[in-house]
Amino acid sequence: MSSKRLFNIGIDIDGVICDLVKNILFIIKHKYGISLKKSDIYKHEIHEILGLSKLSFFKVFEEALISLNHPVIENAPYYINKLSKKHKITIVTSRPSKFNHFTKQWLGLNKINYHKLVNIDNEKHYKLSKFDFFIDDHLSEIILASSIDGLKLILFDQPWNKSYNIKNLFTRVKNWRDIYSLIDNYKM
Repeated sequence: MSSKRLFNIGIDIDGVICDLVKNILFIIKHKYGISLKKSDIYKHEIHEILGLSKLSFFKVFEEALISLNHPVIENAPYYINKLSKKHKITIVTSRPSKFNHFTKQWLGLNKINYHKLVNIDNEKHYKLSKFDFFIDDHLSEIILASSIDGLKLILFDQPWNKSYNIKNLFTRVKNWRDIYSLIDNYKM
């Protein structure tokens, strides 16, 4: 049975909709001569894996953001667009707001329907508690959000978030079809 209720769904962009890591690894290889595969990224703090300062890594991150050629996660546009017909979709990002133009342009190029873009760094008052579901690839963020009553958390499986599902705080998914099914079949 499909849900009849309108859900507010928060979706992180990087690692959930956008495969930014692929571009970051390409830039790292050409800039520093370091070859890594996505499966080598065993934690979210890529700069620590590479032995780079946060500042050096942030420059790589900025270069990757403005390129606009990062691939979309398989089937993300299709399922996000299906969800957006029934529910309110908010893209939630920790990308600095000065990159919103590039973020919106990338979302448009990939035909991803959403209702709002929120930068967590600029809108501290915008609480995750406004959502019914929150989808992210950052395990630490999901664990922090687990203290919010009623928020259903979905962790998008990535090499950097492999860990036990401690106390079943979240549901781990491997693809967008599973996310859609989980939300569409949610029983209140």
